[in-house]
Amino acid sequence: MNDFSPLTGPFLELLDLTQSATVDLAKTLADLRTVELPDISEALFATALAELAAAKTQYQHGHAFGAGRGLVKGLLFSRKISSDQADALTRIFQDSADRLLISVRAG
Repeated sequence: MNDFSPLTGPFLELLDLTQSATVDLAKTLADLRTVELPDISEALFATALAELAAAKTQYQHGHAFGAGRGLVKGLLFSRKISSDQADALTRIFQDSADRLLISVRAG
């Protein structure tokens, strides 16, 4: 398991996360670690989840959510992840998206 190297300080600073989005991202990344993905896949999903957390508008939120779902489907189709892993990742993205959408709408 890696340390989510794409999520370094400078990258996170560029995202300009709110405090609630930062808390959500930390929880979501903890959930992601339970899926036991190969390091490169884990890094891709961590980055996608960070982009979802950074969404400031409903359009950005929908785009980031769709990109994350597409990543799940693409890796499942190419057999880089199992269907159980895909189900877990879809749940993680959906749960995070649901929580974050409340903040975006209140925005």
